[in-house]
This record gives sequence, C-alpha cells and structure tokens, in this order.
Amino acid sequence: MYRVISTLLIVQVVFCIKSFADKRDLLIIESYHSGYKWSKDYVETISNNLSEFTVQHFQMDTKRLSPIMYPSRADKAWKVIQAIDPLLIFLGDDNALEYLSHRLSKTKYPVVYLGINSNPRNTGIYKYKNITGVLERPLLKRSLLNAKNIYPRLTKALILFDDSTTSHHTIKDFFQNKPVQKIGNIDTHLLISNNIELWKKTVSAAKQNGYQAIWSGLYFTLHDKDGLHIKSSEVINWLSTNTPLPLFAFWDFSVGKDKAIGGLVMTGKSQGLAAAKIAKKILNGTKPENILPQISPKGEFIYSKSQLAKWNITLPDSIRQNTTFIE
Repeated sequence: MYRVISTLLIVQVVFCIKSFADKRDLLIIESYHSGYKWSKDYVETISNNLSEFTVQHFQMDTKRLSPIMYPSRADKAWKVIQAIDPLLIFLGDDNALEYLSHRLSKTKYPVVYLGINSNPRNTGIYKYKNITGVLERPLLKRSLLNAKNIYPRLTKALILFDDSTTSHHTIKDFFQNKPVQKIGNIDTHLLISNNIELWKKTVSAAKQNGYQAIWSGLYFTLHDKDGLHIKSSEVINWLSTNTPLPLFAFWDFSVGKDKAIGGLVMTGKSQGLAAAKIAKKILNGTKPENILPQISPKGEFIYSKSQLAKWNITLPDSIRQNTTFIE
C-alpha cells in the first residue's frame, strides 16, 4: 500500500503524515511524477514486494518543472522525510539522488537508490556508508544491434533525446560527447534538444537524409517556442504519427499503440524489484555499506502488435519466442 503526497498541499500533508506515521513506514522520493509510467511501475513493484510495510512517497516532478525549482522541491522532500521519520528511504532516479544524497549521508537513514544513470565514481556516492542501490544502464548498443535481426538493411539510425540531466548521464558513455558514433556497421546520429520544433524538423527530414530507423530516447522536458512544457504523451504520439521511418524505443514506456514499435527495452519494474531486494536485506540487518551497488538486470523484448503491423515487420523466431507483446 502506498499513499500519494500532494505537492499542492505539502504543508498540510506533512502535518498529517507526522500524525499517522508509524515505525513501519518506508518512503520513496521520486524524481518525477505519478503519470510517468517508469515511476508508476517501480513504485508499485516496491510496494508489492514490501507489502508488510506502509510505503509512502513524494514526487519532485522534475520532468515537468524548471530546473530552477529543483532545489525547492528537494527542500519539500526533506520536510517530508523529517515528518515521516521512515525506516528506510528510496531515491528514485538521478535528480532525487543528486539533490538529497549529501544531506541523507549525514543521517541515520539507510538509503536505496534506483534508476541511476550517473556514475557513482563521478558523483562520490560510493563514499556514503548508508547509501547503496541499483544503477540503470540503458541498453543503447544492444538495442541497436538487436534491431539488425529484424531490420537487416539498417545502416544509419537517428537517436532522439531531450536535454535533461538523465539524458546527459545516459548518453555520456555511449556517445562520448560526440554526436556521431558507429555501432557495428550502424552509423548513429544523436539529437539532444528540448526544442520541439527542432525535433519535428529533424524527424520529418530523416528519410531524405538517409536514415532507415529512428529511436525515441527520453522526451519529457521538451518545450514549444514560448517555453511551455509539452506533454510527453503528445511528443511520442506525434513521433508515431508523423515519422517517415520505423520508430523503436529504449524504454518500455515508449512502446504501444500510437507510440513506438518496441525493442530490447529497460523497465521500471526491473529497477523496482532489484531495489526492493536490497531494501529487504537492509531491513533484515545488513548494513548498506556491505551491499555493493548493482546494475539492473538485462532488458526485455517488448513489442507493440499494432506498430509491427503498421510497419509490416515480422519478428524472427529467436526474438518472438522471448517477446512480451502488448495490445
């Protein structure tokens, strides 16, 4: 069971939580928001696997809010932590870790992070004895190479990412700060931008520019010419409707009707399950400092039936037998 803490009534909610919190409360600090499938999936998985506890959570909402508001969201999260005084804290994704880990390192709370794309050696997280968790390593190279099995003529691919903290951590090792990389015999070209008009222009011209396929990476911080945030559902639906080329994905939340075809993708459920297993060890007496950070399990083949039909793609038996089909 878990309870949603309203970000609009934070002061009142914190007061109420302080009244009802008990010695079996766990707390998830989410970097994002409840409408984001990734967050929803890992929250539900953690809650289901730790059902003997009351799992509460707070959403920093950093996919939709301006970066200048991140520190204030972290301050509100800190008030929730103090009010609940939980047995253990989960930090979901990079922004929660970045803005709260240092403060939490000086407390009594054991902390389990998940969905982390940054390198602990670069951030210094590995030095904190009360913090450990699960690293997310999107399967960019493997996803591209696996696509060759169903799309043999693929030699040039366009990859789209928003200009966000998570995106920069994700692609740093993959692209090594270069916009073009060769994966196998596939030339990959990266667009990283929050400008929706640039995305549309690039996608519309993709086929005539020699690409054979497009991958949707992250697309949650895009804005229009007036600086207004564009809903992620609108972005992926536009891509699916207007792409002149097959649209694949790196994460499961991008797959489905009026979305991407699919591929070898990462899931929030796998992150949540790995984090819950670590939390159980800690709650049973193992110190966080004695649990090494883990890399999340390998990805899953997830494909959309409607999108496969739209692009007249037939999966080879070796992939089809291991695929979860949606719709």
